[in-house]
Amino acid sequence: MWVELQAEHPSAQEISTNLYLPATEKEIKEAMKVINPYDRQDFHCLVTQCDLPISELEEYINCSSGNRYEPAEINFLAERLTYLTDHQQEFMAYILKTGTASEMRSLINLTYHLDHFTLQGITNDEQLGSYCVTTGRIEVPDNLIEFIDHRKVGLHQRIQDKSQYLDHAYVVIRDYKLTEPYDGQTFPDVMQGAAIPIKVKLKPMNSGDDGIWLRQPLTKREEELACSKLGVEDIEDAQIADVSCLIQGFDREVLKEACLVELDTLAKTIQKIDQRDWLTLEAVIQYETQGVNPGSIHVGDYYNCGLNLKCYDHFPEVRTQAEYGRRCMETAGTKIPDMAQRFINYTALGAEKISAEKGRFTDYGYICRNANEYFDVGENEETIQQQQL
Repeated sequence: MWVELQAEHPSAQEISTNLYLPATEKEIKEAMKVINPYDRQDFHCLVTQCDLPISELEEYINCSSGNRYEPAEINFLAERLTYLTDHQQEFMAYILKTGTASEMRSLINLTYHLDHFTLQGITNDEQLGSYCVTTGRIEVPDNLIEFIDHRKVGLHQRIQDKSQYLDHAYVVIRDYKLTEPYDGQTFPDVMQGAAIPIKVKLKPMNSGDDGIWLRQPLTKREEELACSKLGVEDIEDAQIADVSCLIQGFDREVLKEACLVELDTLAKTIQKIDQRDWLTLEAVIQYETQGVNPGSIHVGDYYNCGLNLKCYDHFPEVRTQAEYGRRCMETAGTKIPDMAQRFINYTALGAEKISAEKGRFTDYGYICRNANEYFDVGENEETIQQQQL
């Protein structure tokens, strides 16, 4: 991403420079010196060209719209865009076409409220109609629900909303009364609401500063930006003040004892796991750490959990021995007369199978090891280096 900046002042009309985004504070100052060499107080900055991941933003940021922007605001917006998913950027592009936002403050705030404008997973009139009926958006007597044509209901709602379907969601443009994370003065948390596996709070060594939150894994450019904000030469010169993780099973204290390289590797491991399998990861972590002294757990144990999901059989719907016993009987394919089924002790059957498999019940259902080969990171020192590539 980049923007071409130009001075809005008669004496500096032809002076311009390119600023690559997100930029460090030093890079922004250097760009300002180029287009405002005499440090004029009546100086304003215009964007004459830009290259952004959302093309619709160019109409709002380009100087032809008559808007003046502070470089720090443009830079913050660019950094915020890096934390949006492709789907969120698609939603934002559609919303911008409607003219919902027109100034930098509202553009920044829009990135924090994209979910308010979308109904995820609803991509046709049938689904929209079903949603409207089941949520009570359209009131229907219970005795008439089965006779409702959901497709017609969805079509009616879509026409009324003047909205449309995108690939993964229904986008609704309404006059919502939303909070303003950015008040025009103080920038909010740039990562707020982003689905980031691991966030690390860094601060300079022996400093009383609050520090800054960074996502893992870090790109080289993000490292440079972090060093600029922290005032350190190298990212390793900063200390870890806190760690936050979307995976609840990871012990925060264990993560805080790890170094940045280890956390970076763990974050990359999580990124490679489909989010639909995160529930299995939670179950695996609980399976492997139940009854284990937290002081003996190392971040490498978490690598093992993430790298070996295929070595476990996970049944999230199974919560009791009887349920597992019944499942085992059903999957065995044995036909048992209905009369005989009444006399089967499914609890005893389930308990016996669980004991043989050395399985466990977790907060995420039943889980046990299978026959797939288990790969232990601790037995291969090159694994972490390979993960970094």
